[in-house]
Amino acid sequence: MKLANIDLQNSMYQSDSGIPQTVELSQNNTISGDTFHNAFFESYWNKYSSVKEVSLTISFQGEIDLQILRRDLRTKQEELVISQSLLNQELKSRSISFKLAEKSESRIFFRIKALTETVFDNRNCCWSTSNPPQRSISLAVIMCTFNKQNYILKNLNRLLEETHNRNDVSIFVIDNASNLNLDIQRVTYVPQGNFGGAGGFTRGLIEAKKNKKITNFLFMDDDIDLDPDMIFRTIAWLAYQIDDNPIAGAMLNIKKRNSIWEQGAIFATDSEMLSPTPVTFDLSLDKKSSLDKISEQKEIDYGGWWYFSFSREHVDKAGLPLPFFIRGDDKEFGVRLKKIGHNTLPLPGIGVWHEPFTTKTSSWLLYYDLRNSLIIHMLYKWDKTVQLRIIKELTKCFISDLLVYKYNNANNTLLSIIKAMKGPDLLKEESTPTGHKEIFNSLDPFSNGSFTEETNEFQRPIKSRLATFIKFLTWNGHLLPSALMKTSVQYGNYQRFKTEILTSQPLLPAKQIIYFDRNHQKTFKYSISYLAFAKLLSLYSIVILKFLVTSPTLARRWRKSNKLLTSEEFWESYLKI
Repeated sequence: MKLANIDLQNSMYQSDSGIPQTVELSQNNTISGDTFHNAFFESYWNKYSSVKEVSLTISFQGEIDLQILRRDLRTKQEELVISQSLLNQELKSRSISFKLAEKSESRIFFRIKALTETVFDNRNCCWSTSNPPQRSISLAVIMCTFNKQNYILKNLNRLLEETHNRNDVSIFVIDNASNLNLDIQRVTYVPQGNFGGAGGFTRGLIEAKKNKKITNFLFMDDDIDLDPDMIFRTIAWLAYQIDDNPIAGAMLNIKKRNSIWEQGAIFATDSEMLSPTPVTFDLSLDKKSSLDKISEQKEIDYGGWWYFSFSREHVDKAGLPLPFFIRGDDKEFGVRLKKIGHNTLPLPGIGVWHEPFTTKTSSWLLYYDLRNSLIIHMLYKWDKTVQLRIIKELTKCFISDLLVYKYNNANNTLLSIIKAMKGPDLLKEESTPTGHKEIFNSLDPFSNGSFTEETNEFQRPIKSRLATFIKFLTWNGHLLPSALMKTSVQYGNYQRFKTEILTSQPLLPAKQIIYFDRNHQKTFKYSISYLAFAKLLSLYSIVILKFLVTSPTLARRWRKSNKLLTSEEFWESYLKI
């Protein structure tokens, strides 16, 4: 069975121009297969699959020196497994087989040196195995879309072209904007209202489950750049894996194509985490050290729904996703699966290109992030220790935004707590087309922020202990008369924006803060508002005290409702199916 196609040019990692049919290699030139796409990640296949023997197939015309090497992830040493000189007078395939090393923490890759001018049939090079699979797989690819016509149609066309002769892939498109009007024989198209990503993916899951032949499901974002071979790699892995593990594909950075942005994350429900911690983050795939890190076996809590695969058994045992609308639905589902013994694997060699989330920082996204993270904590771990840690973290987020005049962000933190305190009925009301519109329109009540298209960067300010003392003592000017404050001050590091403002010169706070955001290439301006500060701080004090007292009872209500909110009966009624 074929395990993964090989692209000798690593084409998709350079541009979105497709994979060439042929690749030419001049005499004495070399191709290395030690890449995210072309390497064979032996450490994962050894531990989690039944594959014991692997074949490398290369299709070419000419004479080559072919080496297969094993890189030890601990010692960083490379061992020669096989070396052969091969001659083909005409274009044809040659295969070399070898056994996997037992309990090896390693990565297998090839190196090809052209001994003559050589032409490769790039579409007929692959890793495969003669070992019988553990199970037969029928995969439902489920895409949820909302006004991303260009992306979804491009990915659909690629997928349809590559799967036309396969019967193990079914395609479902859930259109939350109801404006694609697809009529494609091999695609199940379902238009519906905007119930968010959670509602779209869950509708697709309900529709796919009706086909009893389908064994596994794949959630996939609409705004990705897809190499269809990732689908086939997923099917091969699912056929050979020993235990029934969910699979997380990596997010490759669509702006820097040969880099990985995230490959699974930790969301510890017994900690103060409000945001997940990626286990692999922003790595260049050009470096062996990055590939070594990716090759290492990792434990994660969940995989993002830009590419996430799971089985029918998982749904039968864990239920459907929660109606979170957006942000946090993947975290909660992964944590729930892990709680019942199904750990998600961040499988190397599988991923899709996607915009990093640093480009998506709208106020309404921040609201959903915080609200849903808070709910997840109450669902899975809410004792006195966790409660106090979470309150401390919420307060830190709130105060830090307040101090740098980002009153809308502080208001969103406050609003996320107030809404989470409503209990389970909140999701029934808010995670709907009308509920989302109301939330969207209620955010950003303060008009103190603005931006321009300027792209000038500002110099890094000078650190000052005295400035830090004065700014914290005066709550960054909120306790000072405006006459004593500077007019404006500029900062240039978006990632350390708050730290720079509160710990750097000038000594006295400013009425207006200006900073350059590299991610959006925009200059943002925020102005002080004594009224907004007083209003938000007083309201937060009341709300957080109420949350401290009521959250143990609230957490029990959330846990009690979980089974109902993840049932098929609830979702069918909720989506009006």
